[in-house]
Amino acid sequence: MEPPMEARIARLEADVAHLRTDVGDIKVDLRTLRDKMDARLERIEAKFDAKLDSLKTEIQRSDTESRKQLRRPDENHREH
Repeated sequence: MEPPMEARIARLEADVAHLRTDVGDIKVDLRTLRDKMDARLERIEAKFDAKLDSLKTEIQRSDTESRKQLRRPDENHREH
């Protein structure tokens, strides 16, 4: 024999209440996780930008040195 309709409805209402609580907890966890991931991503981006700037500077310095070395033989050749 099935439980009366009122009992089944009460059970469904209790289940829905638990689901709402669980969903609320999940939302809080997701927000916390999102905030942590955003903070970590910002740190990674800052490190990446610093490395990229360092690499650009090194490439520019190397390019400048290479150009100087390429000009030297021409200058030496003109003097002779």
